[in-house]
Amino acid sequence: MDFKNYLSVTSGTATIRYPLSILFSGSIPLTIEAVHLAVEPEAELIHALGQQSVLFDRIRGKLIIGPNREISIDYLDAESKTIQFHLGPKGSRESV
Repeated sequence: MDFKNYLSVTSGTATIRYPLSILFSGSIPLTIEAVHLAVEPEAELIHALGQQSVLFDRIRGKLIIGPNREISIDYLDAESKTIQFHLGPKGSRESV
């Protein structure tokens, strides 16, 4: 699984949930939970992270795919032994 050429997921278990109401809605809310997710970032992110790969112990998040296929992040929490971060809606605390 690749995400916009920023990173590649090479192994792990991910569960993606979505409500049945997406059949009647223009946007699609997705809840994601993953464990033991091995990720290989692209070159620029490798430089920023200082690592060739990251094994995330846990990732939880909620993404919303809009009617024009734009993706917005409601929240995203990720934890590994070397990196922890939280991304949330505007006005919330963000840390890396």
